[in-house]
Amino acid sequence: MPKNSTFAAVPENIPLDNLHFDPHNPRLPAWVARDEESIHQHIVENYALRELIDSFTDNGYFEAERLLVIKLDDNPGHYIVVEGNRRLAALRELEEQARTAKEVAAISPDLLQDLSVIPCLIVESREEINTYLAYRHIGGMKTWSAEAKARFILNMANELASQGDTNPFRTIGRKIGSNAYGVRNLYTSLAVLEYAREELGLNTEYVQYSRFGVWDKCMNSSAIKEYIGLGDSKLYSEIVRNIESIDNDNLEEVISDLTVRSGGMPAIVNDSRLVTNYGRVLTNEAARQTLRDYEDLHMAVQVLKDEDYAYVINSIDNQISKIIEDIATTKFSEEIALELKTPVQKLYGHVRILHAAVQESIEDDD
Repeated sequence: MPKNSTFAAVPENIPLDNLHFDPHNPRLPAWVARDEESIHQHIVENYALRELIDSFTDNGYFEAERLLVIKLDDNPGHYIVVEGNRRLAALRELEEQARTAKEVAAISPDLLQDLSVIPCLIVESREEINTYLAYRHIGGMKTWSAEAKARFILNMANELASQGDTNPFRTIGRKIGSNAYGVRNLYTSLAVLEYAREELGLNTEYVQYSRFGVWDKCMNSSAIKEYIGLGDSKLYSEIVRNIESIDNDNLEEVISDLTVRSGGMPAIVNDSRLVTNYGRVLTNEAARQTLRDYEDLHMAVQVLKDEDYAYVINSIDNQISKIIEDIATTKFSEEIALELKTPVQKLYGHVRILHAAVQESIEDDD
């Protein structure tokens, strides 16, 4: 663990009813309300609790796994669980099952009584826990998702900056055993999305919670950063300033390209492996226009190949040849055949027009 990462804590057993979820938990999506019921419901619906509940039922609560808590200022004797919200949710689920007599036949009254008072470590302030959390969940063994890491870093960096730290990325890097570069990239990725949501009113939910890895790679692309006007700043103050002067229309365009389209159509950019070519397309006027006209990144990339029509046609031919091979080994159902009828007729019409144009050009040359 990094130097100076320990903190003073007082062990104490605290009644379960006096423990509360952390509204600043980095794993909570921005759209989840910060009241107790909403947080509990989100954890129940999105994190596997069954194994934890079974473990508590079989073994009780392991004292070695104490919850890390801080005092709730406006409610003496009550505490916020900064580390261990999933365990808290599981304990509350077990308590609810006992109250409603569900699935608790094997649990003794003594065990239920034991689980009503939970081993905790009381820490003086949230700041004292942050270094430990950062090391454990960002650089350590129990890592959070990239989006959760970014949210933790963003909150910590903003707090450090408000305290006068001019290089919070370096400070955080030293705390978590990482470097300023990696910290800065995650900060920038989430900060741009938050700007888009809060200042522009854009729907960033899908990108942030389902495609954050792809988005993060976009924010590491020089071409894409140039396109949205973000630049390649390294200092915290420069990044904040650049985000405030970003090209809003182009930012909206990029977020839209990473978002599932109407009718359930996949996003135009739905894989991090497409990001490099996507950046090249955005900085080429003809390729970008093709992308907008047809919503097809593959077609737009072909434009970058100096309008090599033979290359494009050969590529299409190879794809159609593969489909013909599949047809030879698989009998289409009537439903699939009906789906193919219209696009095949459209393709046939385009091929006839293209064939006529090519023949006409050859005859004119003669």
